[in-house]
Amino acid sequence: MKKTFPSVAGDVFWGVFVLGIAAFVLLGTVGTEISQRRAAAWVRHTITVESKLNRLAAHLRRAESGERGYLLTADEQFLEPLEKLRLRTDAEIDDIRDLVRDNPKQLGALEELAPLTKDRIEVLEAGVQMIKDGRASEAVALVRSGHGKTLMDRISALLDQMGQEEERLFHEREQAYLSASEALEIVFGFLFLAIAGSGLFILFSSQKRIRDLKMAYDQVVEQSGLRLQAEAQLRQSQKLEALGHLAGGIAHDFNNLLAVIVASINILRRKVAGVSGCDELCSSAEGSADKAARLVRRLLAFSREQSRPSSSSRRSLRRGRGARHAGAREFCWMSA
Repeated sequence: MKKTFPSVAGDVFWGVFVLGIAAFVLLGTVGTEISQRRAAAWVRHTITVESKLNRLAAHLRRAESGERGYLLTADEQFLEPLEKLRLRTDAEIDDIRDLVRDNPKQLGALEELAPLTKDRIEVLEAGVQMIKDGRASEAVALVRSGHGKTLMDRISALLDQMGQEEERLFHEREQAYLSASEALEIVFGFLFLAIAGSGLFILFSSQKRIRDLKMAYDQVVEQSGLRLQAEAQLRQSQKLEALGHLAGGIAHDFNNLLAVIVASINILRRKVAGVSGCDELCSSAEGSADKAARLVRRLLAFSREQSRPSSSSRRSLRRGRGARHAGAREFCWMSA
C-alpha cells in the first residue's frame, strides 16, 4: 500500500493542473462569448437606425408625391401619405433620438433634422390648404418658390450624412463581431484540447486500477457463484413450501364448504324425491361436488409434498456459505 501513495499524489497533481487549465480556458470562452454578443448587439443597433432613417425618408417622399397628385387632381386620396407623415414623424424622430443618444455627431444632425422636417410638413399642408380654399394659383406659386425643395434638399443631405455615419459604424462593428467570432473559435479549440487532454489523462491513469479491480471482482464473482445458486434454490424451496401451506389451508377450508354442500344436496334429494326433474339436478350437483372433492385431494397432496424441506438445498446452501467465506478471504488478500 505504501507504494501507491506517490502514484496517487502524482495523479492528483496532474489532474488538478489539467483541470485548472480547462477552467482558465473556459473563463476565456465565457469572456469571448460576451464580447461577441455585445458586438452582435451593436450591429443590430446600427441596422435598426439605418432602417428608421430610410423609413423617415420614404415617408417624406411619399408625402411630396401625394401633395403633387392632390394639386393636379384634387383627389383627397393623395393626402393619406401626408397625414401618416404628420402623425408618425414625432414618434419616429424620438425613436431615432433614443438610438443615437450615445453618438453626439448623430444626435446633433438629428436635432437639426427634426425642425426641418416639421417645416417641410407645414409647407406641404399649407399648399394643400390653399387648394382646398380655391387658391390654386397661390399653391402653384408656393411650389415654384423653391422653399419646399430647399427644405427637402437639406433634409436629404442630413439623412444621407446620418446614413453614411451608420454605415461606417456598421463596418466597424461588423469587423469587431468577426474578430470576436474568430477569437471565440480559437478559445473553443483550446478548450477542446484541454478537455480532451484531461479526459485522456484520467482515462490512462484509471485503466490500470480498473483492470486490477476487475480481476479481483471476477475472482470474487466466480467463487460466490455457488453461494448465489444455493441461495436461489433455497428461496425457491421456501416459496414452494409457503405455497404448499397456502394450498393446504385453502383445501381444508374448501373441504369444509364441500361437506356442507354435499349434506345439503342429500337432504334436498330426500325432500324432493318423486318430483319430476329434481333427481337429475341433484345428481348433477353431486357430480360437480365429487370433482371439487378430487381437486381438494390434489391440493392436499401438493401441500404435503411441498411442506417437506429439501435436504439437497440445505447441502447446497452449506457449500455456498463455504465458497463465500473463501471468496471474501481472497478479495481481502488482493486488496491488501
